[in-house]
Amino acid sequence: MRCIQISPTSDVRLPSHLVDCTDPTCPRLVSTKGGYGRYLALSYVWGEAQPHQTTTSNASAYSAGIEASSLPQTIRDAIYVTRTLGFQYLWADSLCIIQDSDEDKLHEIGRMHLIYRYAYFTIIAASAERVSDGFLQSRRANHDIALPFLCPTRPPASGDSVEDTPQVGEVRATSLDITDYGTVMSGGDSAGEPIHKRGWCLQELYMSPRALIFTSDTLRFRCQHITQNVGNSFYHPTSAELRLPDVLFCPDASPPVKHGSKDWWAIHRAWIDIVHQYTRRTIGQASDKLVACGALAEAFDRVLGSEYLAGLWRDTLLQDLLWVRMEDDRLQLKVGDSRPANYRAPSWSWAAVEGAVRIRTDPELVDVQAVAEAVRCGVTLKDQELPFGEVTGGILVLRAALIQPECAIHFGSSRDEVRISSTRLAQRWGPNHDRLAYEGNTILSGGRLPGWCTADHTSDRWIGNDTRARWLVPLLQHNFLSDVHGLILALADPDVPSCAESKKVYRRIGPFRADADSWDALWQAGGPLPLVEIEIV
Repeated sequence: MRCIQISPTSDVRLPSHLVDCTDPTCPRLVSTKGGYGRYLALSYVWGEAQPHQTTTSNASAYSAGIEASSLPQTIRDAIYVTRTLGFQYLWADSLCIIQDSDEDKLHEIGRMHLIYRYAYFTIIAASAERVSDGFLQSRRANHDIALPFLCPTRPPASGDSVEDTPQVGEVRATSLDITDYGTVMSGGDSAGEPIHKRGWCLQELYMSPRALIFTSDTLRFRCQHITQNVGNSFYHPTSAELRLPDVLFCPDASPPVKHGSKDWWAIHRAWIDIVHQYTRRTIGQASDKLVACGALAEAFDRVLGSEYLAGLWRDTLLQDLLWVRMEDDRLQLKVGDSRPANYRAPSWSWAAVEGAVRIRTDPELVDVQAVAEAVRCGVTLKDQELPFGEVTGGILVLRAALIQPECAIHFGSSRDEVRISSTRLAQRWGPNHDRLAYEGNTILSGGRLPGWCTADHTSDRWIGNDTRARWLVPLLQHNFLSDVHGLILALADPDVPSCAESKKVYRRIGPFRADADSWDALWQAGGPLPLVEIEIV
């Protein structure tokens, strides 16, 4: 019932172009002209150039018919599945978006959340590494073992009816590749499937209320309620398998949840989970980092009712700013390549880096007090028609404490730690205070402030006594855990978009966390630190 309520069961408004699969040997491109009907969508990995894609020069010819044998195998397989299941229309990006028309691309990318949301179901070619591979190949035998067993009879309970004769049951056993065991048992994506490495495909999966997933081992049906194999292959779904909140599939235009409510925070948590999964995947074109999750962002934007800022949300901005870049072997990033070659997002956005990202979540920051204020934050869109797409600049102005440049932060070789330079200690505490006591507890030794920090980019890490100018900016103080969370900043390059020439402008280096008692004793012994406006690009 849950799936029926949120999945399209009647005719819907069709995308601008579809592939008519009435004759699978000669499909044709049709313009729907805003008509209504049913269609399937395809999610797949390109993996290589597609010479047979729709362009302004061949669109007219494709409307007359396309020789199926000229199409890559994945497209042909999808056409076959569409027709075999009794559907006429298929949406596939390479054919249904005019690839050399910026206007058509802009229009279709802006409707991507609707295309997959309203498809009757999505065909997911999970096993195909490239479009020429196809996904209807013979699957390897799973070597499952089925053992029958006899269920003993029992006396019927009151109001219960039990068969008098013993019932026959079945126990199944299977073998699993140990490298995939963890993902299988958690109900998550198999790390071995090519489609789960492609960033674009994440939103195509999660925005689809129903999907047929063609994996290397089996055919799998997925909806908002369940994931189930078609056949007898092993699958062990658990509550760990991510689903978007049902409310994201509701057609209402107004936010259906109360801001700040338990449901609102649950939806925000779902976004955080999406960011972590998405950033573990690769994007073929670096500039598509925000574009390839734009459909998801648009769906969340409508429900959260909060301003979207290059992957972050206005109402949770201080918390969202504390994202952490994590190491992930799946991405196989080389040393030093965590920063994209060209500008992609402001440094305070996770979209500015390559690699897996984790945003700190509630209840990790449940009992917090803001010690900074976001005065102003905004981004410059490359195209105003894509409010959840590519940005060319961004600015964040915080009103917060800005710790003096005499504070040197050292990224240790074995573990990252915040260490305050002896120069700063001498100014605050005098030259003879190597060990300091605060209310009877040792809080600082040898200039070390107990805490943790990390750098977003390898090039920003340094070891030893390098005292290049860095600043600490506290954002949140956790009352229960008694620690302070904030950002490490450096002066921004004048060439960075939105960087003003007439004043100091900063860029993010990474997040830090420090013991609150140590922090207060060190930095506020002479009174509270003054709050200043800090511009970060």
